[in-house]
Amino acid sequence: MPKNILIFACKLAVTGSLIYWVVLPKIDLDAAIDRMDRLSPGLLLIAGALIFFQNAIVVAWRWERVVAAIDRALPPWRLLKTTIITLFFNQVLPSTVGGDGMRIWFLRGMGRTIGVAIRSVVIDRLIGFFGLLLLGFGGSLYLMARIEEPGPVWVVALVSLGGLVLIALAPSLVSTLTWLPFDRIRQALETLAREVNLLARDRPRLARLVGASILGQLALATAVFCLARDLEVPLDLLGAVAVVPGVMVASSIPISIAGWGVREAAMIVGLGLLGVGQSDAAIISIGFALLVLIFGLLGGLVWVVRGSPKPKSDDIKELDAAMQGGSDG
Repeated sequence: MPKNILIFACKLAVTGSLIYWVVLPKIDLDAAIDRMDRLSPGLLLIAGALIFFQNAIVVAWRWERVVAAIDRALPPWRLLKTTIITLFFNQVLPSTVGGDGMRIWFLRGMGRTIGVAIRSVVIDRLIGFFGLLLLGFGGSLYLMARIEEPGPVWVVALVSLGGLVLIALAPSLVSTLTWLPFDRIRQALETLAREVNLLARDRPRLARLVGASILGQLALATAVFCLARDLEVPLDLLGAVAVVPGVMVASSIPISIAGWGVREAAMIVGLGLLGVGQSDAAIISIGFALLVLIFGLLGGLVWVVRGSPKPKSDDIKELDAAMQGGSDG
């Protein structure tokens, strides 16, 4: 797949450039190794549990609720296992089809049409990103009140606010896409918009889904706080809650491999606004990323041990085509 290889090569170049030119020069390696050796197992375990809570439990629960709303319910444990496995693909799959693509593929294997599978993942992502942007916007307002020169915080605030408005208006905007030349794409978007509107009308359900997304992001911020506390870095919990969502927004931009490089650069800038040294911020970010990587590798172990089906090249091609060109069902 030449296109996928080109995309992967570009992401690899961005990742390598950011790590080599931005991150590594900020780190005192000898001091970093010495401090990492002093990390306590207890706080590392807590940080890891918080990351797992967001990346596996919250995502699986939210996804299960979305699937039940737009189609029919599935056993929660099946989607939890699937979500844990896709943590592995989020880290290693060199394709435009990452963890979300594998969620679609697994859900199709559970008897859902590829259209339902794609829409469930898209809606889950929209809800998760809406919660992240809400927290990012609130955090940026907190930072503006706390620091003298907000600088980059304005960018986070504007991006977060713009994203919130765009997600809120997205279903209405779909009705203006009658000019699209392909009926299949237009019909898929109309179905997606209709299902989003149905979820939006169920205010209690929507509040629970967005609330779970916010809770998960708070867990990630608390994990960063735990790492900072363990490294004796002067970062309070409110500061972590204010900065980490913006870092997650930046690292979600699909220009690097699993967010590496982008996340570290954003963490250096964000925590630097609160007076955290660049070396300390980079070490915290790398520690956070390594915990995410560990859970990704554990997801791969679950995939192998539980004998989950392995996608063939034709399956990946079909996912690529469906995700880029709409789907039926």
